[in-house]
Amino acid sequence: MKERGIDLYVPDSNGKHEMGTGKRAAGVGQSRMRDPEHFRMRAKLRCRAGRDIYKRRQALVEPVFGILQEQRGMRRFRRRGLAAVDTEWMMAATASDATRMLRV
Repeated sequence: MKERGIDLYVPDSNGKHEMGTGKRAAGVGQSRMRDPEHFRMRAKLRCRAGRDIYKRRQALVEPVFGILQEQRGMRRFRRRGLAAVDTEWMMAATASDATRMLRV
């Protein structure tokens, strides 16, 4: 993602715990972190700006997954192969967007 210029905000298990409780996690994930990218991500999510960006992501992106899973029953893809799954996902997301646009 770095090569594509995409700035990720993805917490690990300790990061999720910290963001949910507001307290530093002490050994939630039992494996030791050694990857420097892991450390950078955790530092990015611990700062105020990083938490604000992650909260905005939760409000914009996560509801779409929840709606497709719970209301539309889309827990699995019906087709196999990356191209077929990509097409199925795009159709489901487009239908969800069209439904939202018609309600407004």
